[in-house]
Amino acid sequence: MASFSMARIQAVADAKRLVQKPWLIAQLRLHDIPFKTGNSVAALKELLNLGIEQGQCDSMPSRIVTIKDALKKDYDVKNAAHIAQQRRVKHKQFSRLLDPITEANYDIDMFLAKYFLDSNGNPTRTKTTVPISLPGFGNRSFLYAAAEKIQGLKTVNGGYGNDRTVVVGWENSHPSVWEVAGQVGKVSYETRKKMREANWNRTLQIHRSFVYSPGKPGDRFDIAFAEGEFAIDFKATAEQWIDNSENMTLTIGAARGLNRTGAFQFGIVEGMMRFDTDQHRLLAWCAENKDGECSETSGDEGAENDGNDTSEQTPSEQLRGLATGSAPPAKRRKRSRTVEQRRLHFQWRGRETGEGKIQLGNVKSHAGHLDFVDNACTKFEGYISLELMGQDLAFTGYKISAVGGPVKDSWTNYSKNAYDHAKRAG
Repeated sequence: MASFSMARIQAVADAKRLVQKPWLIAQLRLHDIPFKTGNSVAALKELLNLGIEQGQCDSMPSRIVTIKDALKKDYDVKNAAHIAQQRRVKHKQFSRLLDPITEANYDIDMFLAKYFLDSNGNPTRTKTTVPISLPGFGNRSFLYAAAEKIQGLKTVNGGYGNDRTVVVGWENSHPSVWEVAGQVGKVSYETRKKMREANWNRTLQIHRSFVYSPGKPGDRFDIAFAEGEFAIDFKATAEQWIDNSENMTLTIGAARGLNRTGAFQFGIVEGMMRFDTDQHRLLAWCAENKDGECSETSGDEGAENDGNDTSEQTPSEQLRGLATGSAPPAKRRKRSRTVEQRRLHFQWRGRETGEGKIQLGNVKSHAGHLDFVDNACTKFEGYISLELMGQDLAFTGYKISAVGGPVKDSWTNYSKNAYDHAKRAG
């Protein structure tokens, strides 16, 4: 309310400053309203107000309209010449370009006209019979929109990451735009695969350097040695989503009382995990803290083993047994008691890395475990269940750093409440 009053005061002040005798005379002359130069400001205002009431100020006088039309005509002539000159310059610069990708980056419409339209701007299939590949072309959405206006012209993507290529060509061409894009994708896949293998070899070298560094873990497994960063080899992700499979990591943070959490990035999904050596205690905590934080006192001191050896079962099999109280299924392969004692069970929460959708699930679809191969926790064999890919997916972790630090993410960031909030905001 105060701001409105101030604005009104300012408007009145501006009016008093602007509406002086010269301005009033100019308005009266513009609209052919008779007045005397000796009139006072008050008299001039009265004449102008009367002219407004009588409709004398509703339109421009004909002499002013004539002047405006003459100026516009002069401008249009000069501007048309300017536009024509600019077009000639642009076409000259375009003619000096040497390849389709440079031409498309310079001007999409001129590129399409050169290869796919005749001199009258109509589609012609005789100019370009083979699809054109545009590797690394950035303005894909603009190209798609422009190509859609040309009947029979198709655009298809091929390749991964920086190798992403747009293929432009006529439908039913030989080879087809889909065949060309598919071949681009195959070459790009193999290139990315070799790059990933080279990067992974460098990562393994870091792991080997860490393994051979001084350190004596002791004779018994201690969960404290699990803290640190692990490079992840997750073949299920690498084979299906090669573009999202580089630099996958799992960081196990420092303990907070009975709790130990971690952050993971598995290509198509990322989030956090909660770990415990006791699966009963972990499930009890998850049941009591569906939307809670990891507090230092949550969970009990441990549950007695029920006598069933589940070390040979996958995470989902173990969870089915715990949920129903049924006997464990037939053993798959013999695991040593030592391996079982080095096991960390986990529950996870996260989101898709592409669309950012929070993954909601139950204890079976968000479960897994890590089996460390030694007391120093330099490597583990893990299983995880992911809604996007399936249950009991194998992955391997190679330690590259002993520093885990505090996990800055929050369990509640991936709760049902967070999911509902993100859905409403989206």
